Amino acid sequence: MVNSLSEYNRLNSREFCYHMEQGNLRQFVEQYLDIYMLKARQKQVDIEFYATEEEYPVLFDAKEWKRILDNLFTNTVRYRKKDSSRVRILLGLDEQKDLVRFVFSDDGPGVPKESLGRIFDSFYRTDESRKNAENGSGIGLAVVKEIIKGHGGSVTAQNLSGQYDTLLLDVMLPGKTGFDVCREVRKHSSLPIIMVTVKKEDIDKIRGLGLGADDYIVKPFSPAELVARVKSHIQIHKLLLERQETKAETGITYGKLTVYPKSRRVLISGEEVILVNKEFELLLFLADNPNIVFSKDTLFDRIWGMDSMGDTATVTVHINRLRDKLEKVDKDCQFIDTVWGAGYRLTAR
Repeated sequence: MVNSLSEYNRLNSREFCYHMEQGNLRQFVEQYLDIYMLKARQKQVDIEFYATEEEYPVLFDAKEWKRILDNLFTNTVRYRKKDSSRVRILLGLDEQKDLVRFVFSDDGPGVPKESLGRIFDSFYRTDESRKNAENGSGIGLAVVKEIIKGHGGSVTAQNLSGQYDTLLLDVMLPGKTGFDVCREVRKHSSLPIIMVTVKKEDIDKIRGLGLGADDYIVKPFSPAELVARVKSHIQIHKLLLERQETKAETGITYGKLTVYPKSRRVLISGEEVILVNKEFELLLFLADNPNIVFSKDTLFDRIWGMDSMGDTATVTVHINRLRDKLEKVDKDCQFIDTVWGAGYRLTAR
């Protein structure tokens, strides 16, 4: 406690001088994690590190940045409510690309919203359990804040517990598979799901897509590709949610089938069919362009917003899943035709 308070006072002193040197912040963090990894395993901390750029040439005090990481990891272990922790670290650039963005997140209990504005204040505690934390000084995050300020930056805290924009889901998980989690999530949520797998076989990809996943990515992958995919799915999902706010609309009707673009509803003979994001987008696109044959590559490019790179299995799985859902409500609802060697079309009947 005395050492922590002394450290905080030292940093808060106007006479304190940082020893800034030019360096690659990404390389520094990677080297720190290499050294910390043994301790992390002992404390059952699983670490994931992502960086959108190869290099982050900045002026920084390496000794004080080590203190930042030490305090953040200590905080993660001290206040967790289970025996293990998962930590994710992201290095990126802001939209103007003139500031480095450092994000440190863990799967702990989170900070109450009413405490977010004070969590970096010295001696501040959020609840009784934190007051009783072993060897806790209430200074660790205040030290982090002072070091960041000393580097010309700012620091904020967020509680994202239960609030997600997209789900990045690894196939290999302890206790249950990513497929099991995907199946459970799809029962109550249309949240975008991106499956992560180390296997290149189509069977894993097809299985994940068949359970309702929107996309997949194969390890090893570049951080830039991951960020691009996540941003794309978040943007699409937000646009879809905005469309749902508009209630009054005219549907696109073909016989028993009616598609409502704004509210994202699909009815067959008045009975609603529940579709996830990509299924609906695919059906809407075909409904907007009846009797026109589209190749798998064209459909992937139009619906997913990126080049398919030969991965046409994605379109096939979504078409089959779409047919199954429509025909489950009415077996005679067979609007989507396969034109062998050419692609698919929605036939207006």
